[in-house]
Amino acid sequence: MAAVPKPASSFTKAALLALKARQAQTEAQYSEGNLAKRAMQMAQSTAGTAFQAKSGFVAAIIWTFIRLVLLLGVVLGGLLYFYADAEGVTDLEFGDIVRYALHNLFNVQVRAADDDVAAAAIAVPFVAAAGLTIYFLPAINATRRNHPHYTPILFFNMALGWTGAVWLICLLWSALTFGDRPPAPAAHAPMPQPAAVAGPWAKAKAAAQPSALSIASGRQHAKAVALPNRDIVMRTRPLPIFWRRAR
Repeated sequence: MAAVPKPASSFTKAALLALKARQAQTEAQYSEGNLAKRAMQMAQSTAGTAFQAKSGFVAAIIWTFIRLVLLLGVVLGGLLYFYADAEGVTDLEFGDIVRYALHNLFNVQVRAADDDVAAAAIAVPFVAAAGLTIYFLPAINATRRNHPHYTPILFFNMALGWTGAVWLICLLWSALTFGDRPPAPAAHAPMPQPAAVAGPWAKAKAAAQPSALSIASGRQHAKAVALPNRDIVMRTRPLPIFWRRAR
């Protein structure tokens, strides 16, 4: 009886090790890319928080005023437009529409010219924004400085700031330094585990642990190598009884 050759087990093991090493290298590169991306996102978030905390008081006042002007302008303009559309006076001039609205809603007689009425209506958002900005100066300063007592300062500023004395106390309170509160951590995806990028020992350990994908690929490769040889195929599994008798 001819000797049955041994299966190419060493070649299969080498193929499995190569697949494991390649998979470990791919996972390490992917983890390094994610780590760099997360670090860049955290750096950008920290830089934005630091810039907001260190921005000047005047810059914070200006930005608050601009936002309030835009908000009040859109709200008042939208309300005036919808009122004129409901009353059917959209074909009138802007000054006439303002005069009509003041007369019907507040019973106020305006005898000024249309241009003066229109200019006064346009100036309303600017004046209101300036007043609100001055009124909320303590809250603006507390927000800029990331004050640890921002919530009570905002509450007293809104509720009792009209008294003057409370407004001054809140302003002084927001200017005092009690130690800025730490910024809230940004919502980032969980950082990858450092085992994949810790060093060659971690990579070797990861490569030594076979995964389902590498095992399946190794088995398919072993079958593809062993199929052309009938004796090797028969050697890899027990032979049936009738086949043994036939041989």
